[in-house]
Amino acid sequence: MVGKWVHINYVGGDPWVLPIWTAFNEGVKKGKFTPKTKEMSELAIHLSTRLNMIPWVINKVNTSWRVLINNIKNIEQKYVSTKSKQGYAYPLKDRITYNLLINIDGFLFEIDSCCELITTFIRMIYNHIGIEISEKQVGKKLKKIIEKEGKDVEWFNSLQEDRNIFIHKAAPYIAIDFTKAEKDSYDLLIMKENLKVFDNKDKFIRFLPHFNSISKGFTDSKNVLQKHVINLLTLRK
Repeated sequence: MVGKWVHINYVGGDPWVLPIWTAFNEGVKKGKFTPKTKEMSELAIHLSTRLNMIPWVINKVNTSWRVLINNIKNIEQKYVSTKSKQGYAYPLKDRITYNLLINIDGFLFEIDSCCELITTFIRMIYNHIGIEISEKQVGKKLKKIIEKEGKDVEWFNSLQEDRNIFIHKAAPYIAIDFTKAEKDSYDLLIMKENLKVFDNKDKFIRFLPHFNSISKGFTDSKNVLQKHVINLLTLRK
């Protein structure tokens, strides 16, 4: 039995839900729809918490990537592989390798989780104000809304592909692209299998372009959807 406890105060950083609730409450005052349910309020809190976690997860990926690069940028040539020469695998410290892998996995998980919660939250609002829509239909509808605003949705497909591979099919083997090392430019290669060469683009992922695309795409999309929901609540008769 819990006899004593301490609650932790969460300092929010992403006010995505707040303008939506402002528009929603105005609609309630005007008699457009009934007050929000307890379930809606609880989901909004969970969603806000998840959204607040995203910048921290992104920062952890960036930090762990910088640490890795700082530890390998001046390595001996015997560790560098080419198509004609197989170099030695570099003995990077486990804490550096696994910090990066765990943070990448956390990034993919948290973005995916936020996408699901945002979709569920918007569907709940739709149904509450009289717009019946199925779980299967709402995802397609929201994608069309994002595309209509000229924003890319391909990032979501990349996210789903990455998540499916690394959750259901494989663990991420990593290598570093040293092709432009003389310009102090590197890329993280995540292999879907143990590769000797990188000729087949289907067998590995250039993670940094994926990471940047997913980060930007998620931010752009959630902003579009916030505006959509506010307009929907404001213009609803």
